[in-house]
Amino acid sequence: MNKTVYRVVMIAAIAFVLGIGAKALMCKGGSSRIAVVDVKQVVSESKDVAELRMKSQERAQELQEWVKQKTAEIEKKAGNDKKKGAELAAKSNEELAAKQQAMQEEYAAELQKIDDKISAQMADLAKKEGFDIVFAKEVVLEGGIDITDKVIEMVK
Repeated sequence: MNKTVYRVVMIAAIAFVLGIGAKALMCKGGSSRIAVVDVKQVVSESKDVAELRMKSQERAQELQEWVKQKTAEIEKKAGNDKKKGAELAAKSNEELAAKQQAMQEEYAAELQKIDDKISAQMADLAKKEGFDIVFAKEVVLEGGIDITDKVIEMVK
């Protein structure tokens, strides 16, 4: 899941900064102040991302407990009747799949909210500091003023 978080935030941040950069270049005629941000580091130090990870782990543990309870319940109800056990297991598997889907959708929605928040914070900082363009550090070979630490302070 950590890779998923990183990828989603990274893609959104890159798209965001490239969009701002293109707009700024078109408006300014090419002379721009450029900032760079280490998105991976920002994500790894984000309080919201850490809370989401913890919440996700708690939900996964709850789901594991649910599976244990359902397994014991099926064994108790089915006894030696394999057909009944298979029917109960099939129903439980459907419930499990629905619960997993709901968890994934909730996680993705929360992650999108966090991504939007971080992007807005980066945009506000860039505007406040007078930067015309903010790029992800990973896509810049050389140059730009690193504002990673300032962004991290905002997301902690």
